[in-house]
Amino acid sequence: MNRRLLVILLLVSSLAVACGPRPNDEATPTPIPTSVVPDKPTYTVARGTVENISEFPARVSPLREEGLYFKKSGYVKVVYVEKGDSVKKGKLLAEIELEDLVSQLTLTQIDLDTAQKRYDAAEEALQREVYGAQMGLQAAQMRLERAKLQVPTADFTSLRIQLQEATEALDEARAAYKDALDRPWEPQRGRDAMLKNITRAERNLTEVQSRYQQAVRQADQAAKAYDIDIKLLEMEVSKAQQELEWLARGIDASLAQGLETARLRVQQLQDEIQTGQLIAPFDGDVTSLTVTPGKAIEAHKVVAVIADPTEVDITADLITKDLSLLEEGQAAQVALSRIPDKLFGATIMQLPYPYGTGGGQTKVEDQDERAHLQLVKPDEVKLSVGDLMKVSVLLESSENTLWLPPAAIRTFEGRKFVMVRAGDRLQKVDVKVGIQGTDRVEILTGLEEGQIIEGL
Repeated sequence: MNRRLLVILLLVSSLAVACGPRPNDEATPTPIPTSVVPDKPTYTVARGTVENISEFPARVSPLREEGLYFKKSGYVKVVYVEKGDSVKKGKLLAEIELEDLVSQLTLTQIDLDTAQKRYDAAEEALQREVYGAQMGLQAAQMRLERAKLQVPTADFTSLRIQLQEATEALDEARAAYKDALDRPWEPQRGRDAMLKNITRAERNLTEVQSRYQQAVRQADQAAKAYDIDIKLLEMEVSKAQQELEWLARGIDASLAQGLETARLRVQQLQDEIQTGQLIAPFDGDVTSLTVTPGKAIEAHKVVAVIADPTEVDITADLITKDLSLLEEGQAAQVALSRIPDKLFGATIMQLPYPYGTGGGQTKVEDQDERAHLQLVKPDEVKLSVGDLMKVSVLLESSENTLWLPPAAIRTFEGRKFVMVRAGDRLQKVDVKVGIQGTDRVEILTGLEEGQIIEGL
């Protein structure tokens, strides 16, 4: 082996042993990678539809709802219902302790019953007299009506026709005789016959006229007799009416006055007792109840709420900013929380004053501050009290327009601009925006479709 080669091998072996791992040497630290700066998001100017939609929550509320309260302070004696119970109009829900008033009412009702019996007896006697007078009046009225139906009638039609025919016959006979006189060749016996015809026609006309005049006189006499009979019967009716009017004055005034006094006292006590009672004003469900037996209550403080579940209303509590964007009659879409995948058409029916017609004429404390909506097709879905929904109202829209997402547009001191990427360069471009929706902003000027915009 070459001496030089041997030396080289020995040197390499020594270096390998020197560079090998040693138990006491420390491990070489792992290098920390350089952090990568993430790329900023980019957006493309697109063309499409931009919509500004107002969205707000709403709730199905009972159309008829009323808070109930005691009209006097005291301690609750009995509660007859529980929250959630369905009640009928007039149902007693709860009452406070009113033993003294109840005792007074019992005694007063006894006085009322006594006065009522005396009054009823007098009224029964009066009713008998009134019944007799009424029957007499009805009989007189029926006789009068029957007499009025028997109006004397005279039909002169036949006599008038006979009178007209007799007159025409006389005129014809005279005309025929005159024509015969103008014909000298006419035999004398012919003219004599015509003279006889004239005489017969005159006599016939006289007889018809006499019958006609006699019929007219008889009709006139019958009419006068009819008028007299009617006046006599009208007098009978008037007399019967007067008797009935005298009876209509009623029974002894003192009896009526005593009865009315007892009745008013009973009513007064009942009204006073009702101030310590909760009574259902209409059919509905008890949606709130905060009274328990033995609990002290304060007058005119609402302790229960009753609502009619059969008639519901869609209501929303909106802030001024939202109300200023809406108007009555505006179309909307609603999505029920229990049917989120289906939209139902709706209409804004009423907004609170001054944004709409709601409560403009009522006191400030009584004004309805809610917005009210109605489904376009109420039968399309059954609403229940408490249903939650999201309402969407299209405020404005623009089709076939340029748009960017809001994140692509920057604002500084009232100036709106974007950073347009052109190759490796960024250019600041001012833009004018139009409709600003939730996820799209209309670009009116400054950009072209397809441009790349760098966001923040």
